[in-house]
Amino acid sequence: MGGPPRSRLRGRLVLALSGVALTTAMLPAAGAGASTPAHHSGVLRGGTTNLNNTRAYPNTPIIPGPVKIPAGGVPIPAGAAIQPYIDSSPAGTQFNLAAGTYKGSGVLLPKAGDKFYGVKAGPGGTLLSGIGIHRPNGSATNVEIHNISVTGYSDGGKNGAIDSNIHESDAAAGWKITNSEIYGNYLGASVGPNSLVENNTFHDNSCKGAAGGMTGTIWRYNQFIHNNLPGVSDPSGDCAGVKVTVETNNQFIGNLISDSGHPAGGWMDVSCHGNTFTDNISYNNDGSGFTDETGYNNTFTNNIAAGNGLDTPDPWRRTGIVFQSAAGDTATGNYAWRNNGPGITIFEQDRHDAQGQARNSNNTVQGNYLDVAPSVIKVNIDAPQHVGTNTLSRGNGIQVPQILAGPQM
Repeated sequence: MGGPPRSRLRGRLVLALSGVALTTAMLPAAGAGASTPAHHSGVLRGGTTNLNNTRAYPNTPIIPGPVKIPAGGVPIPAGAAIQPYIDSSPAGTQFNLAAGTYKGSGVLLPKAGDKFYGVKAGPGGTLLSGIGIHRPNGSATNVEIHNISVTGYSDGGKNGAIDSNIHESDAAAGWKITNSEIYGNYLGASVGPNSLVENNTFHDNSCKGAAGGMTGTIWRYNQFIHNNLPGVSDPSGDCAGVKVTVETNNQFIGNLISDSGHPAGGWMDVSCHGNTFTDNISYNNDGSGFTDETGYNNTFTNNIAAGNGLDTPDPWRRTGIVFQSAAGDTATGNYAWRNNGPGITIFEQDRHDAQGQARNSNNTVQGNYLDVAPSVIKVNIDAPQHVGTNTLSRGNGIQVPQILAGPQM
C-alpha cells in the first residue's frame, strides 16, 4: 500500500441523532445475482447512521483477495522486463507475474486478448512500480489485468496508470481490471467501452481514482478512497474521487466512494446519459457525494450519500446528490443524511453541452429517505422542474440499508 491514509475527515461527523430509533432494511444488490462470481460479491456495508463505524463505512484502503489464476500461462520472474515477453508472444497470451516488484518507467503495450495475472495485490504480492499499462491502439481489445498493485506511474498528469481510453482517442474496448490495487498515481485507471472494472481498490491517487468508461462499462464493487489529494495542480478542474465524461449506458453498482476532495466524490460531466448508479455508498467527501453535471436521463437508486459537502465553496455541492444543469434525471429510494446541506439538490443553470437539450427539465426526485428536504437552486431556468419530497423526520427514524458494496478481502 501507499503512504498513510488521509484521516482529516474522521472525528468531524458525530451525528446528532442519538435519540432516533434506527432500523435496518436489506436491499437487493443489483448485479449481485447468480451470474456474479462469489469472489466479486462484495460485503455488506451500511446499516447504521454512524459514519465513524469503520466496518460499515471503511476509512482505510481495502486490499481485495486474489482471483484464481487459470492453468498455464507464461511465467515472468520478479524484476524482469515485461515488454519483451509481450513482444515475443502471440496475441491472447496469459502472463503470470511473480510475487515481487517490477520497476521501470513508461508503459506496457499489450496485444489483443493478453491477460496479466499477479499472485495477489497488496503486501507480499505483485507490484508494478513506475510502470503503466496502456493500449497501443484501438485494436488491443479484451486485455485483462488481475491481482496486481500498480503505483508510481506518471506522464505529467495526462493519462491513467491503466489506460485503454486515452481521452476517447482510438480507445480499446473490453478491458477487464479486477482484484487489483491502483494507488499513488496521478490518475488510477481510465477504460474504453464495454469494459469491466470490478473488485479493485483505488486509493491515494493525486487527481482521481478513475475516469473513462465510454459506452457499456460496468463499475462494480470497487473502493475509491483518498483520491483527489490536497495541493494537486489541476488547472482544468477535473480531479475528483471518480470523474467520468462522455459516458453512456454505464452501470455503477456497489462501489464505495469516500474521503475525496472538492468538488465531488463521484462525478459525471459532459454528455453523460443513460447511466445507472445503484447500491453505491458515497460518504465523507469534501464535495457532493454524487454529481451529474450537464448530463441527462441518468438514474440514481438505493444509494447511500452521507457526510458529504464538508469543504467546498460551491453551495450546490454541499449535498448528497446534485443534478447540476441536468435533464431527465431520476433519484428514487436513495438514503441521504448529515450532508452539509440538502440531501438532494437540483442546480438550475443555463448551460448546454448538447444542442437542443433543455438541461434543467423533467428531473424527478421522489421516494428518498432524507434528513433535509431536497432543494432547487435557481440560476437561470429554461424548463419547469418536477421535484417531490419524501423526507423522514427524526421522529420517524432513518432507515439505512445494508447493501453489498466494496471489494471482498
